[in-house]
Amino acid sequence: MKSIFKLVLASGLMGLLFSSCEKDSTLMKVNNATASVLTSSATTLILLPSNANNQAVKFSFDKANYNVSTLVTYTLQMDKAGNNFSKPKEYVLPGGAMDKTFITSELNTVLLGLNFVKEVAAPLEVRVKSNLGISSSLLYSNVTTLTVTPFDATAVLVALPASGRLFIVGDATDFGWSNSSSPAFPPEREFTRMNAVSWGGIFKMTGASGATYKVLQEQGNWGTQFRMIDGGTAVSGMFKQENANPGFPSPAAGIYKVVFNFQTGSYTTEVSAHPIIANLYITGNATNSGWTTDATINQKLKKLSSGEFEGIVSLKSTGQFKFLTGASWDNQVGGSNGNLVGKYSSSTPDPAAIDAPTAAGDYKVNVNFLSNTYKITKL
Repeated sequence: MKSIFKLVLASGLMGLLFSSCEKDSTLMKVNNATASVLTSSATTLILLPSNANNQAVKFSFDKANYNVSTLVTYTLQMDKAGNNFSKPKEYVLPGGAMDKTFITSELNTVLLGLNFVKEVAAPLEVRVKSNLGISSSLLYSNVTTLTVTPFDATAVLVALPASGRLFIVGDATDFGWSNSSSPAFPPEREFTRMNAVSWGGIFKMTGASGATYKVLQEQGNWGTQFRMIDGGTAVSGMFKQENANPGFPSPAAGIYKVVFNFQTGSYTTEVSAHPIIANLYITGNATNSGWTTDATINQKLKKLSSGEFEGIVSLKSTGQFKFLTGASWDNQVGGSNGNLVGKYSSSTPDPAAIDAPTAAGDYKVNVNFLSNTYKITKL
C-alpha cells in the first residue's frame, strides 16, 4: 500500500515538474518575442467639423512574433504625450484585425476625452499592446506621435433650432403637409435629440415618386423650416435654415433612421435597425411584476419622440429586466453596458437581459433607439 502511495506521489511531482518546465519554456519564448511595428497614415491632423464623417487617420501594424502558435490579443492605446500611457484610451481589436481607422468625429471625441484643448495643436502618442493572456507576455510596439488639433464639439455650421426641437412634415411621410398650430404634433413626428449637435428620427417613408419632406423647428411656423441644399439625395446631403424649396426626397418605401447634424450641416438617411415602436413596457424579475407579457400592467414608458421613451419604475437590487414593444416575446429589447439590442421577429435570437441596479428603489428609465442606448438613474 505504501509503495502504491509513493508511486502516485512521485507521478504527481513529475507532472508538476513537467508542467512547470513547460510553462518556463513558454515564458522563455515569450521573453524572446518581438513586438509589432506601428505606422500611421498621417503625422499632422487638423480636425474640422466639415470633415466629421471622413477618414482622419488609419493605424496599421504587423504581427507580434511570440514564436508560439497561440492567439494574440492586440490593443491600440492612445494618450496625450507626457502621460506615459498611464490612463490611455484603449481599443481591443477583433481577432485578425491589424489596423484601426478613425473618422474625424470619432477621433475628436477621443482627443477631448483625453483633455486635449480644442483648436490647440498638441502631440498624441499611439502604440499597440499585444499579449497571450499572461502578464509576462505583454509587448509594446514603437510609439507613433501625431500632432493633432481637435475642434469644438459644440461648434455648428447651421444654427441649432431655437426651440430645441425638430418635427417632420411632408408627403414623403404618413403625416402629409399638415402644419397647423394645434393640436400638438404626436411624438411620432418629433425627432430625438442624440447629442449636443444632432437630432435623429425613425420614420416610415412612402417612397412615392416626387414625394419630399422638410423639417420644422416650431409647429405651425413655416418661416424657420430647414430644407435641402441643391445636390442632395434621398441618402445624404447638406441642409440649411430657409423658408424655400427643395425638400428632402423620399427614399424607397420603408422604415428609416434620419439624422440631421448641425455641426456639419449634413443629413443622412439609412434603413432603421428598429421598427416604428408605438409602445414600450418594462418586464423582468427585477421589477415588481416579474417576467410577464401582460401589457395592461402599469409598467409602460412614455413616448417622448419618434425614438425615445422614458418612465419612472421601481427596481429591485436583484434579477434582470427587458423591454417589450407589445404582448409578445417576439418583440423585445435587451442589452448590456448601456447598449440596446432589439429582437423583432421569432427568428431572431433573444437579446441579453439587463442586470438590476445594485440598490433597490425608484429609477428614471430612458430608452433611446436613435443612439441605441438605455440609462437608469436613481431618484
